[in-house]
Parts: sequence; C-alpha cells; structure tokens
Amino acid sequence: MINDLNSIDWAALEHAYGPGDDVPGWLCGMVSPKPDARKEAFSDFYSKALHQGSVYSSTVASLPFLFAMADDPATPDRGAVVELLLNIGREVIDAEEIYAVVCGPDGEESTIYPDTANLMREHADAFVAYACDPDPRVRGAAIEGLGLFLDDAERAVALLRDHLETESGAAERGLVVRTMADLVLRLPAAAGPARPWFDALADNGSTAPDTRLAALVHRARCAPESVDDRTVPTAILLLREITPPPRLEEDRASTGPCTCETEPEPDPDVPGHIAAAFDDLERHGRVHAATTPLLTAFHEALGARFEDREALLTEQLRSADPGTRYDAIDMARRLITSWRGDHTRLVRLIGDRLQPHDFYTAAAAAEALGQLAGLAEPAREALAAYVTEHRPDAWASPHRVLRRAHQQAVVALAGLGDERALPSLLVALDTGTDAWRAVPAACHLPHAAAQLTPRLVAGLPKSTTPGSSSVSASRLSPEPSPGSATRRPCRHSPTPSTPPSNTSSGIPRSLS
Repeated sequence: MINDLNSIDWAALEHAYGPGDDVPGWLCGMVSPKPDARKEAFSDFYSKALHQGSVYSSTVASLPFLFAMADDPATPDRGAVVELLLNIGREVIDAEEIYAVVCGPDGEESTIYPDTANLMREHADAFVAYACDPDPRVRGAAIEGLGLFLDDAERAVALLRDHLETESGAAERGLVVRTMADLVLRLPAAAGPARPWFDALADNGSTAPDTRLAALVHRARCAPESVDDRTVPTAILLLREITPPPRLEEDRASTGPCTCETEPEPDPDVPGHIAAAFDDLERHGRVHAATTPLLTAFHEALGARFEDREALLTEQLRSADPGTRYDAIDMARRLITSWRGDHTRLVRLIGDRLQPHDFYTAAAAAEALGQLAGLAEPAREALAAYVTEHRPDAWASPHRVLRRAHQQAVVALAGLGDERALPSLLVALDTGTDAWRAVPAACHLPHAAAQLTPRLVAGLPKSTTPGSSSVSASRLSPEPSPGSATRRPCRHSPTPSTPPSNTSSGIPRSLS
C-alpha cells in the first residue's frame, strides 16, 4: 500500500507547520530498514502531524497507510506503528465532544475530531487482532485500544478478562486491569460485568500481589464507593510485598535511583537559568519506580481522603525502594500545597530524604522544601544539617549533582530566613557561580544585609544601554518560575490542545 502514496495530493493537506507534502516521506521512513531513519520519521510525524495532540487532514489521510503497516508482519517496529494509531485514536476520542465542530481561517466548519473518532471505532477489530500478536509491544498498545475503540461493552469486558488469563508479566497484567477501568469510565454499561471481576481480583488473597494492587487501585477509580477504611492499609501491605528488598550497597553509598545525571555539563555560553530550566523540564519527566503511575492514579482516586493519602505517602517516602521514595517527594509536595492542615509529618519525611550519600534524591527533596516556603519549617534542622554537612564552596562543586543538591538546600534554608545559608550564598555572589539562583534567596536574609548588599551592588550591570551585555547581568538573571519546568509524566494521555485553525475532515474514502 505504501506504493499508493502518490495517489493523494498531500500538498493540499496540512499539518502543524504547513502543507503535508512531507508526510509521505515520514511514512516511507517508518518502514526503512535503518533504525535511525525510522526513529526520525516517527519523531517528525508526532511533532508535526500529531503536534501537541492536534489532528490534521494529513494525519487522517495517513491512517490507511498506518493500518497497512500494522497489518504487515514484515513491517519493522510494528509496535511503534500500533502505538501511533493508538495515540491518534486517543486524542480524537478525548476531544470529539470538546471539538465537535472546529472552524478554519476562512470560517469553514470541520468535524474532523468526531469523524476520525468514528473511523477509529470502525477499525476496532484490527485492535482485537493486534491484541493477540506475539510481539508484546504490539499487544500492549492493542490492549489499550480495546478499551478505547470497542463500543460493545460486554465483548470488550470478555476480551480483557481473557487477556488477563493469557498474560504472564506483571506489567502486562497491570495494563489489562487499567484498561478495564478505562473501559468502565468510558462505557458505564461495562460496569456491571466488570465490577465482580475487580472484586474477585482485589479481594482474593491468592491473586498475585501486583495484580491485586492494580485491581484495588483501578476499582477505586471506577467505583469510588468501594473505598473503605481497609482499602489503603491493604494497598500498603501489597506495596510492601512487591517492593524489592534494598541492596546492601545502596545503604552504604548511593547516587540515587537514577543514573541520568551522567550527562555532560551544559554549554557555558547558555545562561545558567536557561540551562537549568531545560534540565528541570527533562528531569521532572522521569519516573523512577514501576509502581509510580499506579500510585499516582490511586492518589487521584482517593481525592479528599487526606488521612488515607498521608498514610500512603508515608509508606512511599519510607519505602525500601529508592525510586519509590524519590517519586513520592513531589506527590507529597502537591498534597501539602493542595490541602490545608497539619503537614508536619509529611514535611519531616521529605526532610529525611536529605541524605548525604544520595545527592540526586536530596536535590529533589530540597527543591520540594524550597517550593513549600514557610510550610517547610518542620524540616528546618534537616536542611541546616544537610547544608553544613558540606563546606560552603559546595555551592560551586565540580560534581554536578552535589552542586545542585547543595544549592537547592541553601535556597530552601534561606527561604526560612535561616542565616546558616549565608556562607554558601556569599560563595555564590563572590564567585559568580549560579548567582542567578542565589540573588532571590538573599532577599530572605535582611539581617545579613551588611554582607550581602555590597556584593549585590557589585553584581549590577555596568550599563543599562539597550543591547549592552555583561557577565553580571547574566549572573543576576531571575530563577525560572515553577511554570517554566512543569512535571511531565513518561507516559501520559495528553490533553488535546486547541485544534488547528485550518482543518478539514480529510478522511480517505477507503476508510470511510
């Protein structure tokens, strides 16, 4: 079918950056024998023909070719093709009611989102077939598709129930359970046959603990009334059961749950606050434990049950697994900033993550405490102990992760008005190392004005002439706002962005 690409006037179609005449090249690239070419082709399609979740006429015109690739066992990276189909379908189904009709620049109306959603539902049987594929990546994407594209609730429930019996891996079984909950939330008619299935999995002690935990969490998602006083204690026991025991070497010396910090230093010509913002954006998208997406969904399902969520976070922050502890830090911060109450216990537990042998996790804990501002008071002594554990010149340490951890702890401690942060801030202002981070922190130490003010004045730009530049100016650049580096989950269902202004249905006749 790839040979039929020339039968479509791609130049008359569009994607996010203009005419769609480059789409055929991406489709051909997806079946290239060269892995790098395939990777680039998929990247181009996602960034331009599915830009931020928007669907374009060229996106829809690509569907018959994508299905043909997915059907062909000779296609390399068939799993990536089925995942792309799944993502297109998810976007249009999520947006079909919001963007039932969109207007182009000339005022023409388009129903591209509901039309494409219906088209994907018409191809639900293709996903039924893919779900039996021996390739686990093809099978995984297809199983999610069963929860999205099948409108026959009883059939979908039966298929998912059967797939749970045939899947052996914990991740695959968890995916089936999650998809069942997604199906119930999309099709309420599925709740009747699905609820006894969830109950049997969640309440049966003979069920594998990882599958049982998934069933308990996803039952809470689609049946909130099932949550009672036993739900969270049971989840905690299951979480302990599936958490691997700590390795001895982790207790003695650890760089944290992630090895991503081995990347090279940023370009010295890039202003520090800009480089830090991009680093934060990348770092905040990492998931360090396999249970994190499940536990995130559990917190959302628990909602206003603050005591239950606090108990769950306490377990997460004390977990034997370093990745679970790390990912719990930001979950705890979000709960603290969202609900009024006494958060002393959680704040202290975040402070306990300021371990001198684990710079990576300590940096995350210190950053969270800094964002809590005055709410971080219960962790004051933990911050002070961490800051004074190192000499003040750790602010400028050549060890990148240690430097970040120390700086974040100093900033958080200064935010509490604690002058034990002063020596490190003086190092920052004297050396110019990441002074952009120290300057906002200095305003919290008015009692140290005699030492700080001359240094701040010395760092002011020598000229205010438009277009002039100075090293001091870059040193005093403001710290990026929280919105400049938002958390990005590794796997997520993006919220559809505003639809493109120039769209048309573009559904090929072969698929309509």
